[in-house]
Amino acid sequence: MADVPADPGIATAAPAAAGEAPRPAGRERLWAFLELFALVGFAIAQPLLDVLGKAPDFFLFRRASRADILLLVLAVTVLPAVCLWLVELAALAGGERLRRALHLLMVGGLLAALSLEVGKKLTPLRGVRLLALAALGGLAGGLLYAKWPAVRLWLRYLAPAPVVFALIFLLVSPVSKLVLPESGSSANLNVPGVRIAAHTPVVMILLDELPVTSLLDSKGRIDRRLYPNFANLAGHSTWFRNATAVSGLTQWAVPATLEGRFPAKDVPPTISQYPDTLLTLLGKSYQVKPFEIVTQLCPPHSCAATAAPAPADAGLEPTLRDSARVYKRIVWPQDTDENPTGAWLNPAPAAAPAPAASGGSSAARPGGYRNLPGYYYSFLDSIRAGDAPSFYFLHILLPHQPWHYLPDGRKYQEVQRGEGGRNNGWTSEPYPPLLTRQRHLLQTAEADRLIGQVIARLKSQGLYDKSLLVVTADHGMSFIPNTFARRRAVPANADQVLWVPLFIKRPGQTAAQANDRNWEHVDLVPTIADLLGIRVPWRVDGVSQAGATDPRTGSDKVFYSIPGVRQVFPGPPNQAKAFKGITDRLLRPDHGYVGWFQFGRYADLVGERTGQVGVEAASGGGATVDGLDQYQQVDPGSGKVPAAVTGVLQPAPGVPQRPAVAIAVNGVIGAVSETFRERLSNGNSLPEGPPVNFAGITPDTLFGKGANRIELFLVDPSGGRVRLRPLTVSGG
Repeated sequence: MADVPADPGIATAAPAAAGEAPRPAGRERLWAFLELFALVGFAIAQPLLDVLGKAPDFFLFRRASRADILLLVLAVTVLPAVCLWLVELAALAGGERLRRALHLLMVGGLLAALSLEVGKKLTPLRGVRLLALAALGGLAGGLLYAKWPAVRLWLRYLAPAPVVFALIFLLVSPVSKLVLPESGSSANLNVPGVRIAAHTPVVMILLDELPVTSLLDSKGRIDRRLYPNFANLAGHSTWFRNATAVSGLTQWAVPATLEGRFPAKDVPPTISQYPDTLLTLLGKSYQVKPFEIVTQLCPPHSCAATAAPAPADAGLEPTLRDSARVYKRIVWPQDTDENPTGAWLNPAPAAAPAPAASGGSSAARPGGYRNLPGYYYSFLDSIRAGDAPSFYFLHILLPHQPWHYLPDGRKYQEVQRGEGGRNNGWTSEPYPPLLTRQRHLLQTAEADRLIGQVIARLKSQGLYDKSLLVVTADHGMSFIPNTFARRRAVPANADQVLWVPLFIKRPGQTAAQANDRNWEHVDLVPTIADLLGIRVPWRVDGVSQAGATDPRTGSDKVFYSIPGVRQVFPGPPNQAKAFKGITDRLLRPDHGYVGWFQFGRYADLVGERTGQVGVEAASGGGATVDGLDQYQQVDPGSGKVPAAVTGVLQPAPGVPQRPAVAIAVNGVIGAVSETFRERLSNGNSLPEGPPVNFAGITPDTLFGKGANRIELFLVDPSGGRVRLRPLTVSGG
C-alpha cells in the first residue's frame, strides 16, 4: 500500500489499525507547518506586500534601510507561520488530539481572513454581512480541509507560494530599487566645478498638493481675508502667475523640480537615482539644511552634518507597526483607504501648542517636532543668524491630504464619510468633493501660517532682506465630481492640477511684481542658478526665467502624469480658469471666522441659533452619529476638537430624497450637509439605495470644555420658509 501523507487537520482521526505502521509524528508536524506557511502567504503576505510593493515612499518616509525592508518581508511571510506552529507544538502538552484540533482551528481562521479579503474585493458586502461571509468561508474551508485529503495535498503543494510573493516584492516591484544594489559610482554624487562667491542665503519652501486657485478669489487676487501671509509675500516678491507643475505625484514632481528635468522613469526619489539636483548644486559652497519629508535627495557628503534629524518614528519599528496598520485596513470589514503613501500613515506628531490666531506673526516655537505641522518648527529653528552661507530647504505635506486642520490651528478627527473617492478618483456625488474642497481650504490656512512664521523668523535673524526666498508647491489637486483623476491631468482638470503658486523674492526686493511668463517647474534650477551667478553642470529641460525677456515663445504646458508619457495642455485658457478663483465662490470670507464654514445652498443658516431659524414639532426621523461619545469629553485647549460630525440618516416616511441635514453644536448651527451615497471600496461606483450619509465640519469655537450637545435637523424649505425638523440622535 502506498504511503499517504498524514492528515494533521482531522482532530478525530482514528489510531493506526493493528499491524499498520504508526504515522511518523515528525513528518506530520512538518506538514502542519507547511500548511500554515502557505495559508499565511495567501492571507497575510501577498495582500500586504502587494500594497506596500507599489509604494516605495512608504519606506523612504520611515527611513527604512535595506535591512529593515528584508526583515519586514521575513516578518510577514515566515514569522506568523512560525508563531502559530510553535503554539500548536506547545499544545502537545495536552495530547496529539488537542494539537490537531488547534491546527484545524488555525487553518479555518486563516481561510476566514482570506475569504474576507476576497469578499471585500468582489462583493458590495460590508460590516457584519462581510464578517458573516468570512466566517462561512472559514468554516466551509475548514470542513473541506478536514474531509478531503486532496485539499490538504494541494495546500502543501502551495507551500512555495510565500517565497514567490517575497521574491516578486524584492525583485520586481517598485520597492526593489530600494533593496537591490545601486548601480553607478558614488563619484556621480559630486557636482564638479561649481563655486558660489556670493553669500546669499537661499530659502526654499516646497508645499504639497496646492493649486493656485485655492488662494484666489473670484477676481483672481490672493484672498487676504483667508490667507494674509501669502498676500503679504506677494506684496514684496515676484509672483509667477503662470507657473505650472510637471507631474502630479510627489515622488516624481519633487525630483523633477529639483533636477530641472521632466520625469523620464519611475524610480524612487533617492540620491542614487537623482544624483544631480539643486541640493547637490549648492552643496559645494553652501551649508545645506534639508528637511525632506518624503524624498532622500540630499547627498550624504554635503548634508550629513547639517541634515534635519530623521523623524523620531523612523527605522524598523515604525515600518513594522505601520505595515500592521496597512494590513488592518486591508482586512477591515468596512471601506478604508489602503494606500500606504497617504499621510494618514505618518507617525503622530508630538502635541504642539495651539498656533496663534493671528496667522503667523507669533515667534517660532521650540524645535523637536518631527511631523505635520510641527515638522516645520524644527525647520524654523534651523534658520539662525551667523550661519555660514546656507541653503534652507523644506518640503512639507501641507496642505496635502488627509485634511485635519482648522484655520486657527486646531486639529479635528479623521472623517470616515464624505472623502468622496477611492484610487485617487471622485464619485458622481457632488457633495463629497465639495466638502473635501472646503476642508482643503481650511488646511491651506495652516500652510499660510507656516509662510508667516518663516518670514518672521528670517526677519528676527536679520536674514530676510539678503535672502533669496522661493515658495511654491510640487503640484496641484482637482476636485471635480465623476472623474478618476485627482492629480492625474486631463483636459477637464488641468487648471487645478498644473497651476500652482510660485513666489520668488530676490535679495533686497521690496516691491511686488506680477509675471505671466510661461513658467514650468523645470525652470527652477536654471533660474536660481542664474540669480546666484553660477552654472548648472548637467543638462536641464528648463530655462532661466531670471532675465528681462521671456525665454519661451510658445504658451503650451507640458505635464507627465506618468513618467516618460508626455502630455500637452493649452496654457492661456487653463490659466484663465485657474484665476477664476474659489475662495469667495465656495466660502464667505467677508463674514469672519464663521465664513470658513458657510457654503452650499443653506450657507446662511450656519452661525444661526436653531430657535431663531424655527424648529417644527414634526420629527424628521432619526440619525446615527459616528463617535457620539467623543462630544461628551471635549477639551479645546488641547488643540484637538471633534469638529467633524458625520453619520447616517434614517428619515421619517414621506421625507423627500436628498434632504439637507443641519448640524447644531450647543444650540448653534455649525454646518449644513447634503445627503449622499458613499462609494464602494472596489472602485468609485456607488451602492444601490437612497443617499443617507451626511458629513459636515463645524466651527471649533462652538465647543466648550466637557460635555457638548449635538443636535441634528432636517432642513425643510417647503412653503417658502426654511424650518428645522428635529432628528432623534443616537450613537454609532
